Amino acid sequence: MLKLLFTLLLSATMLVSADDAGLEWQGEYAAAFELAKEKDTIVFLAVNMDGERANDNAAKKLYKNKVITELAEGTVNLVASKFVHSKSGACPRLGGVTCEQHQRVDIKARGAIFNPDGDAEVIAPHHVFLDKEGTVLLSVPYEVRAEELAWCFTTALRLAYPEGEFAFTKGARAPKRVVMGDVTKGAGADTIRPLTEDELEETLKALQATINFGERARLVYSLIATDHPDAIEAVERELITASIGGGRSGRGLGGLGGGLDRLNEAKRTLIHRMGIYSPSSYWEALVPQLSGDDEGVRLESAVALEQMAVPESLKELRKTFKKEESDAVRRAMVRAMGTAGAGDSGTRKALSSLAKSDKDQPLQLNAIFGLGNQGADKSVRKLFEAAIAEKKSGPTQALVLGIAFARNETLIDLLVGFGAEQGDWSKEIWECVEAARAVFDGGNLSGLREHIQRVCGDTVERERFFGAVEKE
Repeated sequence: MLKLLFTLLLSATMLVSADDAGLEWQGEYAAAFELAKEKDTIVFLAVNMDGERANDNAAKKLYKNKVITELAEGTVNLVASKFVHSKSGACPRLGGVTCEQHQRVDIKARGAIFNPDGDAEVIAPHHVFLDKEGTVLLSVPYEVRAEELAWCFTTALRLAYPEGEFAFTKGARAPKRVVMGDVTKGAGADTIRPLTEDELEETLKALQATINFGERARLVYSLIATDHPDAIEAVERELITASIGGGRSGRGLGGLGGGLDRLNEAKRTLIHRMGIYSPSSYWEALVPQLSGDDEGVRLESAVALEQMAVPESLKELRKTFKKEESDAVRRAMVRAMGTAGAGDSGTRKALSSLAKSDKDQPLQLNAIFGLGNQGADKSVRKLFEAAIAEKKSGPTQALVLGIAFARNETLIDLLVGFGAEQGDWSKEIWECVEAARAVFDGGNLSGLREHIQRVCGDTVERERFFGAVEKE
């Protein structure tokens, strides 16, 4: 019989978080899974690299976060890094294991989980949760916040032990990058990984030295996943130069001729990729683009900010929303406010006002969708219950999809309330209900993509949320 509350009852001898030392890692890959079987628990694997801010933050702060260390007392933990930090003794960067041990874990994890058939690079940071047999439960590539990683711990336990009772910690929130049942494998041609400090320095020098349009684009694209002030400054400079460049003497993305269309297309492509790969620290490079002349650039900027979900961007989003004339951009800005303002009372008030007005139904539906990010707020629940009672297809579809998109557990009872059978619900509503339920049953957000595009009226891809579209 499963140990229903074993996360609270495991012996302190299993994994100890002494003082502020953080997580204590197991030193051997295979032995960790044997221990997980003995303890009847899951395995948490952290992949870390040197010389990049998100990785450094994970090593210095995330793995020492009180909530995370307490949750990790109920799991078996492994850390993988190919770097050497000390020739002997415990690793000064990751602690608890030697560098030789975390290097061996790195080799084993690459072969068993990330890349069994090749030698492609592994994105780091990368956090993976596996059951005691080694099956991936879920994973998160790139940066992850403490409240997001906390959600992952609890969700992984629920997936591994569906009969157990595992409550979310206060403030836990699903990361939008979460991949259920798999990992983001390799760093192929369309995947961008953070650069080390040495690689960053080399890339910036190369960028300064070339005026070739294609080469500059390639170099800038390689920067956008790197959380470093110099990388952010270089990317922001390219965006600004593209917006004012035009002659062959320029050195920005737009400084090599081809006309205004080419300039804006270059900016749209760069901004779109930023929405997929860039850390949240890049938001300041994007907000000036919300006021640009090209509608496509403004649209891509709003979509990128939606995917970054940075609270600090709210002020600019609200200001530019009031001035924006394009319906498509206004809808995207509302969705961006929804993710950036998750749990924010001002955002909740603004979106609720739009959600109650049917003067512009497409905008209304996007506002309702965005309210799904507002947690357990009573006013949002009341608004959603009223919409469901009216059985209007658009609003009901939008709220169902919004709840699932946010993985908002506090409103899951509304999905249960639709019943087990379609009954007199319309086909359009019922399809959304089934897709939403699939997410809460352990599915990826990709199952919502087409429904959200249809209901919200926006076909700009959001790969950070829904994954890459399969190429035919």
